[in-house]
Amino acid sequence: MWNKVVLYMKKHFMAVLIVVSLVPIAIYWWNFRNYGLSDDPADWGVFGDYIGGIYSVIIAILVVYLARNLRRRDEEKRIKQEAIRSIYLQINKIQQNQQPNQNKVTKLFRLIEECKLYIDDDLYERLKGLANCFGEGGRNRALEIEILDELKEEYEDR
Repeated sequence: MWNKVVLYMKKHFMAVLIVVSLVPIAIYWWNFRNYGLSDDPADWGVFGDYIGGIYSVIIAILVVYLARNLRRRDEEKRIKQEAIRSIYLQINKIQQNQQPNQNKVTKLFRLIEECKLYIDDDLYERLKGLANCFGEGGRNRALEIEILDELKEEYEDR
């Protein structure tokens, strides 16, 4: 339920912002519409207190929401960078040997599976293919270089 509300708000952000901005003023006007506009500065001060109290809460909620989302995105980005870096370092270790060590290949398989959630599906499939290539003993250097370049680019873009 809450996810649907958030999704709707994201989709119709400007409309929600306008409604949320106008509702407190409309409520105030509805309650005091019979009194007309005042010339007394004290009345305007009371109106300012009302508006400030309402909008400061709305803005505080918005700031907390934005800060939480930005922190979550930064954390996801950091995890993805670490995942890509770990895979990249393991591939480099394997590449340094002329004959791949089965332990290193197994570690690469595990890393790829652990990092599956944090990397793009296309890159994941290519990495699995590369790990299989190492595991079978026949190395495809062109594929290795291509995937390493892709990993470097992916890591540097983040």
